[in-house]
Amino acid sequence: MRDAMKHLQNITALLTSSEDEFELFGRSVALQLKKMSLCTALAVQAKIQHLLSQHRISDIRRETKDKLKQATTNEDNSVENKSEEKTKEVEPEHLEAPSSPQLSLTCASEPSDNEATEVG
Repeated sequence: MRDAMKHLQNITALLTSSEDEFELFGRSVALQLKKMSLCTALAVQAKIQHLLSQHRISDIRRETKDKLKQATTNEDNSVENKSEEKTKEVEPEHLEAPSSPQLSLTCASEPSDNEATEVG
């Protein structure tokens, strides 16, 4: 029984030690949100999620544009070798960034100027 407990402790230690700085940062953010009022925490959470979504969409756009540019360059080289024609650069499919979420929270325990919180 002691061996099984020690084995489980070793597994837990390995799992814990594999955390990187992003996981630790996420835990830190979670702890900070837990110390806020529910209304404030929800507003901050919405802002964080919106910011993450904007940057992820930017990454996707850039990756898509780079891939299409690479494909177009390869196609251009092939066409130029055969018929000396040039093709236009293809623009990536337009990805819409989510608009800034509007969140209206009313917290009875907070001062009136903080009652409505606009996110974005």
